[in-house]
Amino acid sequence: MDYADLPLLPVPRILRMTGAPFARPAALALDVEDASLRTNAEISAALAGKICGLPVNPQAPWRVKVLRDATLVGEAYGLSVTEQGAVVSAGAPEGVSRAFASLAQILLAGPRAVAIADAPAFSRRGYMLDISRDRVPARRTLGHLLDLLWLCKVNELQLYVEHTFAFAGHEEVWKNASPLRPADILWLRDQCAARGIELVPNLNSLGHFGRWLEHPSYRRLSECPEGCVMPSGRVFPPGGTTLFPSPETLEFLADLYDQYLPLFSSRRFNGGLDEPWELGMGRSREICEKLGKHRVYLDHLSAVAKLAARHGKSLEFWADIVLEKPETVPQLPEGITGMIWGYEKGHPFESHCAAFEKAGVPFVACPGTTGWNSLGGRWENASTNIAEAVRAARVHGGRGLLLTDWGDNGHHQPLPVTLPPLLFFASRAWNPDAEPDVAAGIDLVLGDSSKKAGKLLLALGSAAERHFSLRLHNTSPAWKLFFTPAKDLPGILPPEDAANLAAFRAEMAQIAASGKDLRPERLGGKLVAEEIALAARMMDFGAFRAQKALGQSAASTDTIAILADDFAELWLKRSERGGLAESLARITAVD
Repeated sequence: MDYADLPLLPVPRILRMTGAPFARPAALALDVEDASLRTNAEISAALAGKICGLPVNPQAPWRVKVLRDATLVGEAYGLSVTEQGAVVSAGAPEGVSRAFASLAQILLAGPRAVAIADAPAFSRRGYMLDISRDRVPARRTLGHLLDLLWLCKVNELQLYVEHTFAFAGHEEVWKNASPLRPADILWLRDQCAARGIELVPNLNSLGHFGRWLEHPSYRRLSECPEGCVMPSGRVFPPGGTTLFPSPETLEFLADLYDQYLPLFSSRRFNGGLDEPWELGMGRSREICEKLGKHRVYLDHLSAVAKLAARHGKSLEFWADIVLEKPETVPQLPEGITGMIWGYEKGHPFESHCAAFEKAGVPFVACPGTTGWNSLGGRWENASTNIAEAVRAARVHGGRGLLLTDWGDNGHHQPLPVTLPPLLFFASRAWNPDAEPDVAAGIDLVLGDSSKKAGKLLLALGSAAERHFSLRLHNTSPAWKLFFTPAKDLPGILPPEDAANLAAFRAEMAQIAASGKDLRPERLGGKLVAEEIALAARMMDFGAFRAQKALGQSAASTDTIAILADDFAELWLKRSERGGLAESLARITAVD
């Protein structure tokens, strides 16, 4: 059949049309043959029913029969759908869950008779959301996100934490951040388990401690308590961002782990350990000069792994530091997994994955949504980056993939901007050989009856890359034009790009206006349309600022004050209040 006729995401390995479309049933009934699959089948049927708006009624004529097939392992499943009902075949609860996710998408798309035989290429297909760069999602938003992950067969979730958990005894650090509390983690753990999603703890353990070390009471743990100036000229304020590797620091980390890790049933723990910028520049200078920075780093990593093992967790870590010297990869302690990250197209995933394969050390490839520092996304970069990560992980025997969704500099991109890369990732990580119809898939998972949301998000996410030749590391030209001081704007764009500002603004105006036509039912409903429109307006305003700075004729009905008010209003519909003031301050500072 024509895949466009049924845009399932991920694309199934085998899908055959076996009959004509038929009317959507009013309800579904559940028949489970094997007791070992019953609980998962009941939960999955309830999820599918909730998402599709169908009650589960034992008396309903349209019945879903769940059969155990011992030849199917893990998440593998079979699914047959007819006008009379559906048959799910699986050998494990995980397979039942994935089958019901496909069934839900078929019912959402308009049911038709099909047969599917399917299984994933990678056992780990994770999504990581940054909740430490100002934006902490509200519980309702996490619920929307979990339904989306379940529909797309993503089976792992990590929340990146620096200071946004309510650690007892450390109130000074998190008191204004709207942190997650133990009850939130336990709720999230149970919600993930119901969807066959593993909730993996993620807590940095060396670098990225600026939110702690800025407080004088924690300076004793700092590598550079007085701050420092890097050889590159980068200036770190007092406290800096990096912990000093020491017994006292390990005692501090042990306290955090004792409070945090027991809340998770996962046997994995992502301890971070990335970008310890100041390591060797302060209190560890002497030992780093004696042993080498990488030896000091490995010793700290080994100590962290032992702390994690006390809680029955195996350590995973961001692999950037060991990949500075690939010969250190074989020196990693046993039982550790490297998280190989890189977010620009052309990142050397191939050589990095090969280094871990050669050393026999397990690894996960970690591309990015590249929505941060963009306002509206960087679709061409993100899709290429994801495809390259999938390819390298597949060739070199990676354990899986983790899509990272960061919030650098204020997390100004709204949640819908994540949809194109997330759906593309979910499909490629499950079935690397198929090209998904991302736009149609977005319309499907959002329940957008206008069938315009997908194309609009792809246009929003690709506009800056299409109109401007300027390429910036980890940043979109649209973001740069919005936040750069007015006096510096004339030097940002090449002349050929400056000539395209008017066309770029025309497209942003069209996207903002088209948001009124969208009819999404899920992920916040009309909130999605409002967020798309605001992202387009902010991108338009950045181009307007550039036009003014370059002396081009320009006008805008928006002002920074208007955009800031609308940003704050939408933030509070999606996220907790903590962090809003800091994120908003970056907008109101625009001149």
